[in-house]
Amino acid sequence: MTWDYRIINTDGELAIHEVYYDKKGRVTAYTAQSIALYGTTLEDLIEDMSWQQEALFHPVLDEKKLSKQLKRRRKKGKK
Repeated sequence: MTWDYRIINTDGELAIHEVYYDKKGRVTAYTAQSIALYGTTLEDLIEDMSWQQEALFHPVLDEKKLSKQLKRRRKKGKK
């Protein structure tokens, strides 16, 4: 499983979230709450900010569409 930061549009509000992917690159989960910068040193904050800035160069994800896709995929997996 891999993850990165992505911008998610939730009812017209944009925020950065952690997004998790399976081996095929499909989204498997994302954080419900947006992510704040975090670190125990200034260097940690700079590194985290750099990773979050990368999200600006990827397409914005739509929360409603993501939620529907994940629900469908989970239903299929239960059969």
